[in-house]
Amino acid sequence: MPRARLTFFPGSPFARMARILVREWDLPVDEVQQTFPPDPALFDTNPLGQVPALILPDGRALYPTLIVLEHLWHMAGEPPEAYVPDRNRQRLLTVLQACDALVAARYLHWTGLRPAAPNMIGYDLADRHLARLDRVLDWLDADCPEPGIALEPVAIAALLLWSDARDGPPWRHRARLAGLTDRLAARRSFRDTAPQPWPPGA
Repeated sequence: MPRARLTFFPGSPFARMARILVREWDLPVDEVQQTFPPDPALFDTNPLGQVPALILPDGRALYPTLIVLEHLWHMAGEPPEAYVPDRNRQRLLTVLQACDALVAARYLHWTGLRPAAPNMIGYDLADRHLARLDRVLDWLDADCPEPGIALEPVAIAALLLWSDARDGPPWRHRARLAGLTDRLAARRSFRDTAPQPWPPGA
């Protein structure tokens, strides 16, 4: 069977979601590690300059993460226990946006950026990103999915484990999310895709 290719950085929580599903569903997908910091050539595959992108055997590239995850689900035969778009897409997309908020907040910290002019929007951008994450985690904990190999729980666990690995805000006081994450983290697919230490060489 012709094989697709999945671009990834070892530290990307978004690519990790896809890499876990490829392993769990034994999909015909080869993983292609990209250099970090990102090479400008990454824009040739994904105009967002991000990972993951799923390059199909016919050369088409799928992105962003939501489209990649949904396509992997199609490749797996659309297992109904893993995803029901009409019921699950809003929560899955909300998780992805919360992950984006956390990543943006951490990148603001790592780049060492500080205000260079008066703040005209009236709030701290990193604090706002973290507030969005906090509210989403409360919302998820109140209606937490079962910890199986499904798009939503995999995305949630990848987000929270990345937060642990990158000195993100505390979240383990949310018992349901902690239970989901710990059960999935024990799986080989999660262990094999754990993000590398940060900063590099640590």
